[in-house]
Amino acid sequence: MSRATTWLLALVVGLGACSDDSVPGDGAVFDSQSGDGPPVDTASIDGTPTGDGGTSSWVKIKGATDCPHVDLGNKVPVTYHGSTLGLPNLVQSTRLEWKDAPDDSLIFSAPEDGDYVIYLTSNAQMSGVGASAKDYGGSYYTQATCPQAGQVTDLDGVYTDNDPNYPLKLTANQRVLIWVSAATWEPVQTPSYALRIEKN
Repeated sequence: MSRATTWLLALVVGLGACSDDSVPGDGAVFDSQSGDGPPVDTASIDGTPTGDGGTSSWVKIKGATDCPHVDLGNKVPVTYHGSTLGLPNLVQSTRLEWKDAPDDSLIFSAPEDGDYVIYLTSNAQMSGVGASAKDYGGSYYTQATCPQAGQVTDLDGVYTDNDPNYPLKLTANQRVLIWVSAATWEPVQTPSYALRIEKN
């Protein structure tokens, strides 16, 4: 290999290392401080690029045993890259087929009246990882859903992710607690995931 070819190769590699992975638009993107699970392909959720930005200053990620674990703030769109690895089992649900797997708890405040959609992708092997923000009767979860320390709460939950035909109908400043977990039959019980909230 000639010296000119070697220099050209070094220049191309150097330029590639300096690429800008900034997030387009006004949405916030941040990564879990505690998620060490296997990597998940989060290059796109419903065709929307998410990038790999750092933790937003207005997001408060609490300790692993705290509920809610993550405060998503009140801006949309917002994307959170997390994992249930190392988190406690806080909820179970016969309807959702959730039992002993760790659960993540994220709280979101609606910036204004409207319809909001939760999109979730994960490294699930059998599509057994999902999000629930309300129960079968239609009531949204709030921080009051969080169990007491050492306890597990029973949810009569329904899945509320990846279906824009059934958005969350929220009023301005309404705070909704979102649970993420794995079904009993899902091989990946501590999933890495990306959760995105958009206004419909």
